Amino acid sequence: DDFARAIEMRDEYLSSNILSWSPKQFSNPDNIECHLTTTAPEIMRNVSDLGLSWGAFIHGSGTGGTIEGVRQFVREKIPSTVVLMVQPAESPHGIQGIADGKEFLARDKDMDGVIKIKTSVAIRRAQEFAKQTGILVGISAGANIEASLQWERDTRGADDVIVTMLCDRGERYMSVFDR
Repeated sequence: DDFARAIEMRDEYLSSNILSWSPKQFSNPDNIECHLTTTAPEIMRNVSDLGLSWGAFIHGSGTGGTIEGVRQFVREKIPSTVVLMVQPAESPHGIQGIADGKEFLARDKDMDGVIKIKTSVAIRRAQEFAKQTGILVGISAGANIEASLQWERDTRGADDVIVTMLCDRGERYMSVFDR
C-alpha cells in the first residue's frame, strides 16, 4: 500500500543492477503522450463513427497517464467534453489501482470534477457487471462504471456518449467477489 516506498525500492534496484530497466510509468511523460496521441483519438473516431458526440470521459487515476493524456487531447480538440476523475469516497479504501495516495501524472484540480465512489459500491457494481455481461472486471473498473452511471443520472440522460475504461481484470479479486 506504500507506493512511494515501492517506487523508491524500484529505483534502488535499478541503480544497483546495471542490466535492469523500468518504464517508470509513474513519472514517464510517454505514459501521457501515448494516450494523447493514440487512445483519445481512437475514442474520438469511434464515437464520431457512431454519429454521436463525446460528452464525458470518466476514469480513475493510478499512474494518471490515461486520464491526463485524454484530458489534454479533449482540451485541444473537443473542449466541450468533460473529464472527471474517479476517486475512492473513503480512506483507507479498497479500490486498488486508483488514488494510491499521490498524484503522479494527473492532478484532480486539473479535471472538470471528481466523482467519489465507495469501495463497497464499486465491488457491487463490478459483481453486477459480471452477472449482466459475463465479463469479470476488477474493483476500479466497477468504480468507473458506477461513476459513469451516476454522471448519466445527474446530467439527466444527456444524449452525449460517456466513455470510461475497464482497466483491470476481476480474477485478482475472487475472494472479494465471493461474498
